[in-house]
Amino acid sequence: ELEYLDETARIASENGVSFAYISTAEEIARYEPNVCGIAALYFPDSGIIDSTSLVKRLGDLAEKNGVYIL
Repeated sequence: ELEYLDETARIASENGVSFAYISTAEEIARYEPNVCGIAALYFPDSGIIDSTSLVKRLGDLAEKNGVYIL
């Protein structure tokens, strides 16, 4: 799985995504004490969103600015 982690880091870097490559179990524990591993990627700008609510909100904002959604 380390090869997959390296490939993900390469793709993130090519796309300008900021991340930290974490290379020790101790460092992982500093970021998240409930996770065990030997290496990890940390994406500080990532998060989980409710995509349905996001699209609805964007639609509402667009309509308020004169856009017709059909």
